[in-house]
Amino acid sequence: MRVVLADLKSPRGFVSKDTVVGGYGSRLDPFSRVTSVISYVKKQFHDVPSIHMAYIAAILARGGHEVTWTRGESFDGVEGDVALALSSLVMSPASGTCGFSSAGTVTLTGAAPAGGAAVTLASSSVSNAQVPTSVTVAPGQTQATFTATTGPTCSQSSVVITAASGGVSQQSALFFNTATCSPTTCAAQGTNCGTIADGCGGTLTCGTCTVPQTCGGGGVANVCGGGTTASTAQLTLSATGRSGESVSSSPAGLTVHVGTTGSANFAVGTVVTLTVSNGRDAIWSGGCSSGGTKQKSCSLTLNAATSVTANVQ
Repeated sequence: MRVVLADLKSPRGFVSKDTVVGGYGSRLDPFSRVTSVISYVKKQFHDVPSIHMAYIAAILARGGHEVTWTRGESFDGVEGDVALALSSLVMSPASGTCGFSSAGTVTLTGAAPAGGAAVTLASSSVSNAQVPTSVTVAPGQTQATFTATTGPTCSQSSVVITAASGGVSQQSALFFNTATCSPTTCAAQGTNCGTIADGCGGTLTCGTCTVPQTCGGGGVANVCGGGTTASTAQLTLSATGRSGESVSSSPAGLTVHVGTTGSANFAVGTVVTLTVSNGRDAIWSGGCSSGGTKQKSCSLTLNAATSVTANVQ
């Protein structure tokens, strides 16, 4: 940055009171014939800025800035910069196995102005690492963060990330581990639905959920949860065939006479056995099937609403 220091001048010459020019001036004011001679000699043999300005100039120069100054009240042809510059770019972590993500932090030399300060970003290989095109430092702040994602190829040993702002650019490298990547598993990550990253630049499909549960419904990503599971299920039984007979359930709760239909609720997971009266056979179909053969009874595990037909022989 180019900095201009103004060595101001009073109507009679350079002033000697610091308070007049905010602490910059300490030159001799030629208020008499003697002081005029001294001022002339000093200007000829020691024509440099005042000690105050020299001290400021040294500090700025040490910071890498270009420093110039003016003498008198004129600024014609003298230009200076007032700008923020990018002081650093830090990537963390800076290395990992292909597919890892790294958090980048950009830092300015001063607080961003109203409207923020944009910092442009670039990757030396977009197939190996991707970054957003820019990140904005919020007004009054000095830092902003972004995420760099590596992969999917990772064909190079390293990638250089570049950030630029205020005419200054900073670089930081991301390094890839050369060891062979071993993908993780859904079980190892404690997940059972949806898709997750396998840690090697790919993805894993971990399954689906059974209604009424949904993936992440219980508040944990990629884990089935939420909804309510019914505690009972309905069994509907229709009896056809030989009149005068009936079909009953065990456990008790459902008895249906031939020519009618009935239903009852049982706890989910209950094994229900249906039996024809008087030792008769039946051909069973529906949720409990005998495959077309005659059987005196039929058993099923009731997990959801189910319908069964018994054709009594």
